[in-house]
Amino acid sequence: MESMRKKIYFLLLFFSIFSSLSADEYLAEVKVGYFRPSNNLFRDLFPDGWPNYQIELSYSPFARTCKDWWRGFFGWASVNYLHAAGNTIARIDDCSICIIPAAIGLKYLYPIPCDAQIYAGMGLKYFWLRVDNKDPEIHFKDRARGLGGVFSIGALFHPIRNVFVDLFVDYSLKHFDKRHFSQKENNVIPSDVNISGLTLGIGAGLWF
Repeated sequence: MESMRKKIYFLLLFFSIFSSLSADEYLAEVKVGYFRPSNNLFRDLFPDGWPNYQIELSYSPFARTCKDWWRGFFGWASVNYLHAAGNTIARIDDCSICIIPAAIGLKYLYPIPCDAQIYAGMGLKYFWLRVDNKDPEIHFKDRARGLGGVFSIGALFHPIRNVFVDLFVDYSLKHFDKRHFSQKENNVIPSDVNISGLTLGIGAGLWF
């Protein structure tokens, strides 16, 4: 109980320090969402859902120098982690897929009533993909990587000064073909496959 009180006091102190800042140049947040692949094959192979975890940092070079609509432009960078478990095309062997995308882009925040902002953005996204068949008799791993893109929309709400909640929708675009894979054929997914998809999620962070 005492340990829990200390953690609560620490969090209150942490947020009170950041609430005193007013430059509004930086946004730092943690997001979690549900990824739905647009590819029917992926939805069949990995039906139990794709959690999508993300860390994102944003910066506005105009926050201190501009007072007009330029203040709404932010450059951003993020790293995601997606993982799903399922079966091979033959539906007899356990397999898993892991995707780690890193992205950079530009977004624009527009203020609305109730101390909130809506935003839209786009960027480039570099994907690292690993597929793994866990059958001990034919254990198989393969990797692929390549450049794609992402579009996003969302809304930021501020329950506390400089603390925000982010409700967002992202759509990632990426098509892998044989030249992207380390091996030309694998027994888990085709070597010519679209891993684009939609993410719905929520985030929380600090604006300082």
